[in-house]
Amino acid sequence: VVTFLISMLFFDNGSSDGESFNILKTFGFVPQTLHEPWMWWQFLTYGFFHDLKSVWHIVFNMAMLYVFGRMVEARMGGTEFLRFYLISIIVGGFIGAMTGLIMNPVPAGAEPSSVPTVGASGGVLALVVMFACYFPQQELFLWGIVKMKAWALAALCVGMDLLGSLYSLAGGETSTAFTVHLAGAGFALAYHYGHWNFRWLSFESAP
Repeated sequence: VVTFLISMLFFDNGSSDGESFNILKTFGFVPQTLHEPWMWWQFLTYGFFHDLKSVWHIVFNMAMLYVFGRMVEARMGGTEFLRFYLISIIVGGFIGAMTGLIMNPVPAGAEPSSVPTVGASGGVLALVVMFACYFPQQELFLWGIVKMKAWALAALCVGMDLLGSLYSLAGGETSTAFTVHLAGAGFALAYHYGHWNFRWLSFESAP
């Protein structure tokens, strides 16, 4: 939220004319970032920036983060939750970039895509899936109206992203990074069913 407000107040330059500093292009990634290891930090920072043309991008992501993240954090513990969330963003970024290169190869001599991928959606969907793994029978209200189990909501989200990916693969134009979402969901499933944890990443000294 802080980075969104700073971006909106001081760097709201959605134009691509190259005449002014574009904060989303600086901290977001494009598929070609894979070929530039010195820029791989963008696979983390993209998750902290959102579309400046619509407030709904960050509102939706942060609402989902708040609703599902609280209970997942309570189950995991704060430190492990932070590691899980940040790694899910990184995994989503890398896999999103790889699938972007595969699904939309750049012909020789052509200009690569300059539209950056930004948003916390990959990490947020990972939390939704983890919530469903931990509390599958928890009843939720979609949009405050439709009551469904947590596992059904997670399945619905993943199913919509699968359909979106197929649409994109068929040549449809979309600004949504469906593969980043699916990578986050897949990471969460692997984490849960593989009984993973990232305590080994702790820099705290042993007692």
